[in-house]
Amino acid sequence: MKYGQAISSAFATLKSGPLWGFAASLYGAITMLYVVLVGGAVAVTGPTRLADGFRDIGSMSGGAWIGAFLLVVVAAFLATILTIPLSLIMHGGFIHLADEVLAGRRVTVGQGWAFGTKRMGRTFAIDVVVGLISFLAISVSMVPLIAGIVALVANSNSDTPPASAFVGICCGYLFFFLFVVAVTMLLTGYEAIAIRYGLVGTRTTGNALSAGWQAFKARWKNVVVFSLIVMGLQYAFSMVTSMVHVPLQFVLLPNQFTMGSSTPSPDQLPRFFTGYAILMIVSIVLALPWAVFNYLLWGAFFRQLTGLDVVVAPVAPPAPVAPPAPPAPPAPAADQPQADV
Repeated sequence: MKYGQAISSAFATLKSGPLWGFAASLYGAITMLYVVLVGGAVAVTGPTRLADGFRDIGSMSGGAWIGAFLLVVVAAFLATILTIPLSLIMHGGFIHLADEVLAGRRVTVGQGWAFGTKRMGRTFAIDVVVGLISFLAISVSMVPLIAGIVALVANSNSDTPPASAFVGICCGYLFFFLFVVAVTMLLTGYEAIAIRYGLVGTRTTGNALSAGWQAFKARWKNVVVFSLIVMGLQYAFSMVTSMVHVPLQFVLLPNQFTMGSSTPSPDQLPRFFTGYAILMIVSIVLALPWAVFNYLLWGAFFRQLTGLDVVVAPVAPPAPVAPPAPPAPPAPAADQPQADV
């Protein structure tokens, strides 16, 4: 496995215009969905009425509160539900386009939308199975932490709770944290392999999950190493984008950095919502490059893992041709026999 070659291939294919166009169209569609539904609900309800409701929230009756804010809450919930199919289209479309670009084939924005829509069911089924495995594993890892909390609560009436309860909570939390990091890293690699077997390899859900597991078992060391590489690159990217995100958050939401003033007052709510909307849009724009690059990274890894990209060993330079040997000196003339006189 040539990890450097996978990373360089991902970097080289970042210049694909259709890949960025597909990303922009999907994120734009999700943003417009929230703007239309939630913004429309706010317009129908009336911004002034909402502001007055927040300002006099303590004096409003139950019916007035429901009438003022129910429409906005329902609109936000509906927008969240409608983003699920768009997220599935994005996931499948990105995987397909990344593989096509890495293979050197021509792609279009519409091709990503069409493929993501066509394979939406398979994408959903694979991610549900992997998500269920993650949920069960994390739930089991919480048992030591919950046991420590239960022991502490059971002895809450005692003046001196047992030290074992505190030790159990600390050790349980440490185990839970390390286990979650390990499970997330491993399942991310497994999901990246399995779903590409289903979408790039056109296998059914069951066959894709089975093939992904077999490949994971056979090459788990490579998956772990590459997962660590991807995690390190993600942290590096987050550190760079935080140089923009944190100062902007300080300007738009200054109350978040003030002790005891994290909850805005009713008079501050309009500014809070405006700043939060701007911050969310900037966050999406900043996260877009990593989303594209992440799909390319795992796509390049999968192509190497399955032999779609054959890693050719560097050819040794030819050995220098030896110079021709100098001609041998002429042999001395043999003594000619002399005739008898």
